[in-house]
Amino acid sequence: MPYAKHHIKKKEKERNKRRVLEGDFKDRIDYKEYYQKNKKLIKEKYKSKYKKTHKEYYQKHKNEILKRNDIYKRNRRKLDKNFDTLLRLRNRVTMAFRLKNINKIKTADKYGINYQSIIKHLGPCPGERNNYHIDHIKPLCKFNFNDLKQIKLAFAPENHQWLLAEDNLRKSAKLNYNPRKALGGV
Repeated sequence: MPYAKHHIKKKEKERNKRRVLEGDFKDRIDYKEYYQKNKKLIKEKYKSKYKKTHKEYYQKHKNEILKRNDIYKRNRRKLDKNFDTLLRLRNRVTMAFRLKNINKIKTADKYGINYQSIIKHLGPCPGERNNYHIDHIKPLCKFNFNDLKQIKLAFAPENHQWLLAEDNLRKSAKLNYNPRKALGGV
């Protein structure tokens, strides 16, 4: 950082410390009181204005936004393996609920799904990611998705494992699957 910028930032910090010590932030305190008294009104005005302008902007630039998001996800997936696993898990949760004809899907934390603990339990992929699936040891079709406890069990970290894609497709919805037996081994 050039000396001038560093010097200016240092001066700003000193000035702000002095203002705090002298109690020169009355305007902020007044605004806080105003905000607390008029919280609902402020939120309603902001929501209506934001929704309208955001919706218009999105409709106008939808294709650009989707392309930008797609490029971002693709690049981040290559660099961050946990992000790739996270997207796979999120996609699987969404698809599971759609297959069970549950149209109103809540957020993962409302169902008690903790993606980070699942990622930690899975650990790194044992080989080339394209060759592996995240498998549910007890298949999702065996759970009742109208019961919150069942959903938590279905997406518990212990119910996940890395499995070769071909083995996972062979396993399908079986409970006790042994890939060696399926191939004619012991």
